[in-house]
This record gives sequence, C-alpha cells and structure tokens, in this order.
Amino acid sequence: MSLSTSLQTMTESLQNGPPPGGGSVAAVYGSLAIALVQMLAPLANAEPDLRAQAKRLEESLRALAAEDEAILKELLPFFSPGRPLGDEAQPVIRRAAQVPLAIAADCLAALRLCEALAKRLPSHALADLSVAAGGAYSGVKGAALISLTNAPLLAEESKRDAVVARLRALLKEASAQRKKINLFIEEQAPYRLLRP
Repeated sequence: MSLSTSLQTMTESLQNGPPPGGGSVAAVYGSLAIALVQMLAPLANAEPDLRAQAKRLEESLRALAAEDEAILKELLPFFSPGRPLGDEAQPVIRRAAQVPLAIAADCLAALRLCEALAKRLPSHALADLSVAAGGAYSGVKGAALISLTNAPLLAEESKRDAVVARLRALLKEASAQRKKINLFIEEQAPYRLLRP
C-alpha cells in the first residue's frame, strides 16, 4: 500500500464509519512506517525476504485495524452508564486486550525492519528512516496503552498478568530499537545537529 493510499483509506474510514479506536490508529502508524520501509528498501538493496516481511506486516496491520474497529463497536455498549460489566463482556474484553497486543507486536516488527535497513541506506535516506522508526515506535506505544487499558478488565488474573508481561517485553525492545536507530542516525552527517 502506498503512503497516499494509506492516508486515503484512513480519511475515508473517518468520514464514512464509526470513529476508530486507539488500536486502529496505532495500526495506521505501523502501516505508514511500513510504507516508508517499502520505499526505502530498494535504496538499501534489501533482499526479497525483507520486502516480503514488509508486505506481510502491511496486510496484517490492515486486518488488525479493521478487527480493532469491530471490537470497539462491540465493546462500547458494555460501558453504558449504569450497566455493570458482566461475564458476557469477557470475550470482547479478551479481544480488546489481545488485538492491540498483536498490533504492538507488528509495529515492533516494523521497527526491526527499520533497524535492518539503517546501516545499508545512503545518508540522504536516513531522515525518512527516522520518520518510519518514529511511526513504528508510536504504533507500539499507542497499541500498548490501549491493551493496558483493557487488560485490567479481564476477569482472570493469569490472563491479565500474561498481557502485561508481554507488553513489558514489547515496550522494552521497542525502546531499545528506537534508541539504537536514533543514535546511529545522529552520528551521521548532516544529522549530528540532532544530538542533544
């Protein structure tokens, strides 16, 4: 999907459907990052496997964004004023915690692709890579926040703990990846001005 197609799809969704939730928006961040990775891949002489991974992530994030929108539509009625959150909400709440978790994992995979390209790109393309990495990182953080919002509503403590543990691992790796990419870019001319 091209960048303009991603933006067009997002704009049409906002105009014609229910407003997206945070998980869907996080998936869009990841999709936009992947669009930039796909644009940069030829400049890095990226192997076909990397390009195939990017294509799979693009498709996965698109499907997860749609699933997140559907879950939000199912979930909102459970939060009507005066309505207790009963057992019948648990299947939807499980999905509302798991789907953003999957979005965060895909956005982290996009961040890994950015890191794989970093040292292979000409310096003039590193600004685009930084934007892609920033989008992927924002996708990880945004989706993690949505999952963390929904996880406490899970009735089973073991499921809550599993979601939180997975999110901690994703966030730790995402932060390390983003920092590594930033440090590499900031060492290159003309990006040295970005160093604190």
